[in-house]
Amino acid sequence: MFAMNDHHDGETPVPILAPDRARALDRHLVEALGIPGIILMEHAALGIAALVRRVAATHGRDRAVVLCGTGNNGGDGWAVARLLHEDHEVLVVSTGTPRTDSDAAVNAEATRRLGIEIVDMDSDDLERRLSGAVVVDALFGIGLDRPIGGRVADLVEMVDRSDAIVIAVDLPSGMDASTGRPTGPCIRADATATMAALKPGLVAEGADSLTGPVTIVDIGAPRRILERFADVARSPATGDDADS
Repeated sequence: MFAMNDHHDGETPVPILAPDRARALDRHLVEALGIPGIILMEHAALGIAALVRRVAATHGRDRAVVLCGTGNNGGDGWAVARLLHEDHEVLVVSTGTPRTDSDAAVNAEATRRLGIEIVDMDSDDLERRLSGAVVVDALFGIGLDRPIGGRVADLVEMVDRSDAIVIAVDLPSGMDASTGRPTGPCIRADATATMAALKPGLVAEGADSLTGPVTIVDIGAPRRILERFADVARSPATGDDADS
């Protein structure tokens, strides 16, 4: 993992993946290199779980609440819940059922078989259980192109008014991955674990008020392949000198 805010020297080029390039990289890893998607998801979950453990230890918290959407971002969350359950009290809040044949569904089923507690967004005491927890935001990833609405928006607002320590997966749910601006209701994270490379929105001016410190998680993409898909920037605080 690479903690941008802690270790970057301002001179070493940092890869930046636009949302469409990030999706293209994933397809290339799976289709051209033959790396199963669930292996990439496991690498992501291992890195996220490591960050959660560090943050939880720093703040003296032993409970984790993992918010899981129905897509691959949620799949990362299901896998993180599975990895954390040995040393944390874990609650999963599920917004829906992942697609049957997806990697997310595999991790959701493993989580259920382990007996980890799973509730939906209508759980009566959810607000109380957020208090004093580390929350993993795995609701939406880089593909979100609309404002969050309905009950999920209510959940986002509940998290934001709690005293939970929030770790976002890839980027805070509700943030535009390209601009760094909220599309509507948006998670305010205390730290963010982003996969493979920074996203343009994460280095936009003011984005750190939503992301907190950003950690890049290695998902197993060979560096030479990653660089084919990414832009690079020498000033990750702004990304203003990114080039193709």
